[in-house]
Amino acid sequence: MALLALLSLVGCRQRAATTEPAAEDAIETVDVEEPIDSQIRPEADERAKVQERGGLLGVLPGDFPADLWPYEPASIVDFGAAEAGRSYVSFRTVASPQEVKRRFQAQETSRGWSVTEATSTLLSLSKGGRLVEAELEQRGNETWIRIVYPTGG
Repeated sequence: MALLALLSLVGCRQRAATTEPAAEDAIETVDVEEPIDSQIRPEADERAKVQERGGLLGVLPGDFPADLWPYEPASIVDFGAAEAGRSYVSFRTVASPQEVKRRFQAQETSRGWSVTEATSTLLSLSKGGRLVEAELEQRGNETWIRIVYPTGG
């Protein structure tokens, strides 16, 4: 009987020595590529052009009307396609909505645009059959300006 117990004990030790290593020892590694946004190059975007004005930070779309004043000082926060045949650019500035409206009206009028105050937060501009809208929105201590214009300038 003692011999049987001794053989069982030896057999268990040999079986324990041949088991696979613990899962912790077999960690699988995988090569990871660069994040997709690390490959974005705004300077290569043909739809945009870098503005080198002191009061405007950001990139204007290439089809932004040359005769339309982008509010300054401001930062461009977004641009893209709007409803059919139109595009938009969104700016933000620390000026009050009243100051933005006053300066925007003066600048656009001096560039030949006819400016109408559609509502207290919406300016309507027209020139040569083109219609542009500038919507103002107070967000905290900033004013956001969304300009919607015909695609193609």
